[in-house]
Amino acid sequence: MDPAPREATDGHPVLAHLPRFHMRGPEKKLSEEAYERARDLTDTECVQRYLVGIDVNLAFGAAANGAVVGLASPPVHVTSPVFDAAVPGSWLVDLSHVDLSRVKVGKQRRELEGDLLPSPFTPTGERPTGPAWYATATAAYAVEVGYDVAPVEAWVRPESGRFLDGWYKRLRNAYVATMADLGVVEKLGPAEFLEAMDGYKQRDAELGIVVAAVKMTVKGGIGKLQEKARGGGWKPGRAWPALARPTWRPDIRATVISLARTKMLRLAAATDDIRSRSCRTAPCTPPTAPALWTSCPTAPTARRCRTASGWRCRPGRSSKRAPRACCGVRTCSSSSAPTARSSTSPAPSRPARSPPRTSENRSVAAMVTVAEELDKAVQGAFTRPIPKSTGAQMRYLVRQHQRGTRRVAELLGISQRTVERYVKDQIKNPRPQLADRLEREVRVRRQPQVRARAKRAAATSGGIMIDTRARFGHIVAPGSTDDARVRHLTLVLPPQHAARLFQVQEAGATDDQLRQIAAETLGEVYFRDNGRRAHGLEVELTDLEHLEFELQPGRRLVASTAHW
Repeated sequence: MDPAPREATDGHPVLAHLPRFHMRGPEKKLSEEAYERARDLTDTECVQRYLVGIDVNLAFGAAANGAVVGLASPPVHVTSPVFDAAVPGSWLVDLSHVDLSRVKVGKQRRELEGDLLPSPFTPTGERPTGPAWYATATAAYAVEVGYDVAPVEAWVRPESGRFLDGWYKRLRNAYVATMADLGVVEKLGPAEFLEAMDGYKQRDAELGIVVAAVKMTVKGGIGKLQEKARGGGWKPGRAWPALARPTWRPDIRATVISLARTKMLRLAAATDDIRSRSCRTAPCTPPTAPALWTSCPTAPTARRCRTASGWRCRPGRSSKRAPRACCGVRTCSSSSAPTARSSTSPAPSRPARSPPRTSENRSVAAMVTVAEELDKAVQGAFTRPIPKSTGAQMRYLVRQHQRGTRRVAELLGISQRTVERYVKDQIKNPRPQLADRLEREVRVRRQPQVRARAKRAAATSGGIMIDTRARFGHIVAPGSTDDARVRHLTLVLPPQHAARLFQVQEAGATDDQLRQIAAETLGEVYFRDNGRRAHGLEVELTDLEHLEFELQPGRRLVASTAHW
C-alpha cells in the first residue's frame, strides 16, 4: 500500500515526478521527529548548582500503547476538512497563531513564560511560521490548549485501530520482568527506586544485555516503520526492498512520535507532576527547561535530589540517566541529564552508513573535528594493525622519537618515569584518557608511506566519501530563501576536493578552517550541483553531530543521498 504523498520519504516512487535534489518544505512534507530542544540558561538558572534530568522509561513504547493508527485501507485525500482528533492521518494546518504564553489547561487559562517555552509543534522547538503538515496528535494538542485548528487539506484513514497494543504489551512485560530480576521492581518508593537503579546493569551482565535489547527493539521497531533505501545501486524514484513489507508505514511512525512528544509537553504544562519528579526544591520546571527531549526533560536545582515522586520501573514513568554539567555547575549523582539523542528515541530512518549515536552516556558537547576524522579515514588504508598492548604502543612511540622517553612523556603529559615503566610492562592498565591519547599518537605515526599513497590515490582518482549529520545554514541570493535545518548527507567528493582538504590540513589549518572548506565543498557538489542549480547559495556548517570520511581508491561517479 502506497503512503500519502505528504507522508512519503524523499526518493519514494510516489514522488518520482519531482526533480532531483528537490527540497520539500514543511508545507509539502510531514515531518514528525523526536523532540530535541536546548536553549541558553537564564541568569537565575546559571546560579543553581545542579541540573536534574528525568528519563522516561520506554517513552516511545508507552506512546505506542493505545495509539489509534490507520489499518489496511489506503489514505483518503480530503480538502477543507473539519478536524477530528479521533481520525488518524496528516493535516495541513497553520499553527503559527498559537501563543504559548497563554494556554488552556483543563477549563482554565494559564499564564506561562512564553519566551522560554519551546513550540510543541516542531522537533526543534522553533515556532512554526506558516501552514505545515502535522500528525493528528500534534494538531489535537493545539485544540487542547485552547486554539482553533482549520485544516486546508488532509490525508486521513477512516479504518483505524490499536494496531501496536500487542507489540507494546510483550515488550512491556519483558522489560518489567527483567528489571525485577535485576532488583528494580515496580512498587518501590522514590528513594528505594533511585538506590535500586544505581549500577543495576552491573549486577548481571546477561540481564543487562536483555534490557538493552528490549530498548533497542522499541526504537528499532518504530524506526523500521520508515526504513529508507540502503546500499548502492538505488536511485531516487525506484522502490527498495523495505517497501515490500506491510509494516512499512511512515504514518504509524509519525503518530507514535507525535504522541510521545505531546504527552511529555502535556505533563509538563498541565500539572505539577513534573515539578515533583525533578526535585522538591527545583526553581524551574520542565515547561521552561533549558533542555527538553521527547523522553527526558531537565531542570536546574539548588540542592541535591535525594527523593522524587513519579519514579517507577514502568514504561512511561521516570528513570535515571547519566549526569551532565551545565554552565559550570556540578551535577547531582542521583539525577540525570539527556544525551544528544536519547537511547529510547526511535531509530531515524537512515542509509547503511549511520551516525554512531547509540551510547546512553554520550555527551551533548561531544566534539567532532574534521582533522581527526580525516586522519581516521587515512588510517583505514593501513595494511598492518597498530600494536595492541599499552607496552607495545609505548615502545613504538619511543622508537619513533629516537628512543627518547622524555619527549614521549612531554607528548603524553605524563612523567618520564611513567613512560619507562610502561616500556618495561611494569604498568599495563592506563587510565582511559591516557589510553586514548596513546592510541591516537600511535595511529598518526603509523605506516607513513601507506598513508601518503592513500592520500595521493584519493586526491588524484578516487575522491573521498563524506557522511555527516549537521545543521546546514544558507546565505542565498536576493529574492530566495532556504531555511537552516539538520540534514544527513552521504556523498562522494571528487578528487580535487579531497586534495584541497588534505593540502589545507597538512598546511596546519585550524578545525574551523577545515569545517569551512568542508561546507564550501558540500555547497558546490551537493547544494549547487557543480554550478547547475541554486546559483549564489553559500553554505554554513554548524551543530556538527556526526562526521565520517572514507577514502575511495578507484574512479567512481559522484553519488549522494540526503535525509532531513
